[in-house]
Parts: sequence; C-alpha cells; structure tokens
Amino acid sequence: MHPINELSLTAACLCTGLIQASVSAAFALKIRTRVRQWNRRAPGPALPCASVLVPCKGPLSTMKDNLRSLLDQRYCGTVQFLFVTPTENDPATGVVRELLREVGRPGARLLITDLKPRTSSAKIVSLLYGVDAADPNTEVFAFADADIRVPPHWLEALVLGLWRNPGVAATTTHALYVPRSGRLSEFAKLSLSALSMTGMTFERLLVGWSWAIRKRDFEAFGIREIWARSYFDDVVLNRVFACNRGSLRWVPEAGVGFWDDSGWDRVFEEAKRAFFNLRVCDAGVWLLATLAVGWVVYLIYWALVPPLNWRLLLVTLLVFSTNPLIAVGAVAWWLPHTFGSWRVGCLNALASVAAFPAVLGVLAYAAALSPWSREVVWSGTRYRVLGPERVEVVSTEEDA
Repeated sequence: MHPINELSLTAACLCTGLIQASVSAAFALKIRTRVRQWNRRAPGPALPCASVLVPCKGPLSTMKDNLRSLLDQRYCGTVQFLFVTPTENDPATGVVRELLREVGRPGARLLITDLKPRTSSAKIVSLLYGVDAADPNTEVFAFADADIRVPPHWLEALVLGLWRNPGVAATTTHALYVPRSGRLSEFAKLSLSALSMTGMTFERLLVGWSWAIRKRDFEAFGIREIWARSYFDDVVLNRVFACNRGSLRWVPEAGVGFWDDSGWDRVFEEAKRAFFNLRVCDAGVWLLATLAVGWVVYLIYWALVPPLNWRLLLVTLLVFSTNPLIAVGAVAWWLPHTFGSWRVGCLNALASVAAFPAVLGVLAYAAALSPWSREVVWSGTRYRVLGPERVEVVSTEEDA
C-alpha cells in the first residue's frame, strides 16, 4: 500500500490537469477567434514602411528556403529586408548572397557586421547593426530568425495587429516545430514547442523568432539600450511590456514553423537554455514551470513505487499529455496552411501525445539544472550571464 492515498493523488492530478487543460483550451479558442477575425478582415489602406531584420549565422540546411519565404511576403506597403551575417566567411553569407541573386527583390540587402560580441549576444549585435542600417522612413521593425518558415501574410498580419490596435506597441506569434520524419526526438520537440505555445494565451511572452514593434515604441522603451548589455533579445523585454499592460499582442494567424535535423542532444540543450532564460529574466514564470514539472514527476514517482500502480500512472500521463494534443490540434485545425510546404495535421497532434513521457524526462532534466547554471553556449559562443542585463563573453568560435 502506498504511504500516500491513491485516490487523493488521482484527485489532485485531475484538478491540476484541469487547470492546464483550461489554459490549452483558452489558447485554442483564441486561435479560433482571431483567425476568424483575420479571414473577415476588410481591405485596408496602404501599410506603413517596414524593415524586416533577419540575423543569419552558420550552416543551416533549411536557411535558403526559410529566407525565401520571407522574400515572398505579400505586403501592401514599402518594405526592406535586411539579412545580417557576422562575417564574410560565415556560411550564411554565401547562402544569402546566392538567394538575393536568384530572387532579385528590391529592398533586400545583405549586411556583414564584422563585429564580435562584447557586452551582449552575437544575435543582438546583428540586430542592432540592422536597426542602424534600416531605412530612415521605417515606421515598423519586424524581426525574424533564419530558422523559421513564415506564411505569405506573416508581415501583413504582424503590422495590422499594430495598426488596428493603437494601444499595442508590439505583436508576436508562436513558433511550432514541424516534424519531417518519424524520429521520437522530433515528436518530442513538437510536444515541447506545443507546451510553450500555450503560454501565448496570456499575451505577456515575446517570441524573439517572430515579432514586430513600432519604431517610436522601440526607441521610447529604450530597447536599444537594454539589448546593448543583454544576452537575451526577447525574454528580457517581457518586463518592459508587462509595465505597459496591453502593449503586447499575440497574432496567431502569423504563426511560423521551424524544423532542424538535430537529435536528442539538441532537444536537451534547447530545453535547458529555455529554463535558464526564464530563471534569469522571469523568475515567477520559471518557478511556476519548475513546480509544474516537479508535480508531474512526483505523481509518476508514487505510481512507480512498488507495487506498480498502473491506474495512477496512466491517469497522470493521459491528463497532462492533453495539453500538447489540444495545442497542436488547434493549429492543425485553424491554421492548416500556416507553414506552406510544411504541414501540421492530426497525426502530428497524436504523435505529440505519444512523445510526452520522453518530454517529461527532458523537462525534468532542464528544470533540475536551471538553478545552478551560470554559463550558456549559443551558436559557438560561450556566455556568462550574471543577470538580465549583465553578460560576459567567455569565448567565441574564433578563440577555439
């Protein structure tokens, strides 16, 4: 007999699972509502001048097609695309140069910084370089990573989210991993991205992969100064938008997809970095996420204590795996064309459930290490992060 009553544990599991499921249901409902609003939108006036800034670095098998999806934007206004690479010799430089020759889109430029990170991350160095090089007439800055695939209306949706909501300073959207093989590591990554997506419901989390902001608000909020001394480009800004309630809006119709051919090592590394980022910049969310993971691990522990309690184990796994199921299912149902050639369907939703036990192990590993981490490696550069706006560059690829 278990020291802790099975009925009590099961009831507590169902209660906490219901809370999480309600968040996922709210996520799905908000997708449904906003996609319907988007589909019923009336043609509007010309959109403001926008500059799309894309930091590019290193070899990436999908980079060329990802950047092409950005250049294929349908935007009723002036737009420039600034692809920023760190050096002439970086593999991304050749990819961007070749793509620009093929596409020949006016307003698309390659920028090479030739700068090393000193007091911020290499990505932020590229972003600030692009901001300084942007068209002086720019009214909106849009930011995208080179490893995402965007729909043709991505920029329009982000900018309309700003222009039709005067109190909104910035718009952002979710990023969903899209499996392209049957590997368990890919389904685990899908499930992880689905779990993180549900946090968009509260509209207080900025996703650095894909977002836009008015130029005047970028300057008024002092984002340039914050970035200049930070490792983070997104989570460090969450408190800025939190202090200006209602200034951040989630735009699900602009949702993006991403894929890479990495295995379990990358899955563990990215989960560890995500918990690390939250601990440094958003301790409240980090504590909540850590306690949630710890609670599920606790339930499974008591289910596995001999004699094995199959009922408690199955209830725990089924209850908490409904969250990625609802999130992925909502994207598959309401945003069927979001990722172009990358499709998300019902089978992906079921696969995210099947991968949940592995996901739980990844989350437990990342949560357990996060309180003790001080250094992080990102794109070949090692950083020592002492606070949201205190970072030291320990070593770079050139130092190796």
